Amino acid sequence: MRPQPIMDRCARFACRVIAVALFVVPAASAQAATGLDWLAGQQNADGSYGGTPASLATPVQSTAAVLRAYQALGLGAGASHSTGLAFLGSDPEINTEFLARKIIAGAQAGGDVSAWLATLLTHQNPDGGFGDQAGYDSSVLDTAFALEALAVAGYANAEVIARAIFYLAQQQANGGFRLSAANDGSVHLTALAMTALQRYAFHYNLAGQLDKARAFLLSRQSAVGGWADDTETALALTAIVPFTSDTSLYAASLGALRAGQRADGSWLGDSYTTALALRALQLAENTAPPPVMPTTGSFTGRVVNDATGVPLVGAFVAIDQP
Repeated sequence: MRPQPIMDRCARFACRVIAVALFVVPAASAQAATGLDWLAGQQNADGSYGGTPASLATPVQSTAAVLRAYQALGLGAGASHSTGLAFLGSDPEINTEFLARKIIAGAQAGGDVSAWLATLLTHQNPDGGFGDQAGYDSSVLDTAFALEALAVAGYANAEVIARAIFYLAQQQANGGFRLSAANDGSVHLTALAMTALQRYAFHYNLAGQLDKARAFLLSRQSAVGGWADDTETALALTAIVPFTSDTSLYAASLGALRAGQRADGSWLGDSYTTALALRALQLAENTAPPPVMPTTGSFTGRVVNDATGVPLVGAFVAIDQP
């Protein structure tokens, strides 16, 4: 059964919603400042980042990651940010990941992302998931990117979103997400999926999936903290930190990420990884304790005859749980 939006289930009743602010005003630490200084010298003439033989990501991936870091650190109005956006706007690639990255960067900057959004929606399949392009098989990677982009862009079609969540929320018993049935759970994919699903946690019943995903990620930490490398550590922390009140669960990994910063201010000498690390540190330093996920609630109302308005005797209301 597909998950139904909590607010849709309450549409005909008087529901009280408590909005919780998860993030406080950004404040760049001294460590972040040195990382930003390093990034300032990495932008290419066309506005992009990355693209060197040592780069771990493509220019689109690196540029989008840097722009998200700038936004997180309150630096989304500078000239380097504008030229980075211009580069993304000129890129012709329409695969789901790249479209999602461009939508997120553009929407966060207040730009018009409607054309990218329209193309992205053509990539959704009957199973609810998104493929690399229209007609391609659904994947966790593409669906996670698409869901996060839809959330950042403020897309509100509940049917589209619910179908994508239904596809994505089918995880392994150990909480991990994997590329295919032939693969084991992946830290990278699980972090992306958890980050995307958190966007919808208070409108859909996702507490169980998020708890399991967090447990999987925490179980894959090394004995001394961190995951496979600084890139994976930053991705995992970005997923875990906003959903974890007990900071001791990831303290060693956060320390490992801090220790990974080089003397020049970068992580791995790579724009993509440096941007991810800056976002993870920003979350760790500026995220308030997460609110308790709602598991119970109440509503009041009357069941009446549509034609007469007279209350019906002996009626009852049942909520269909997904």
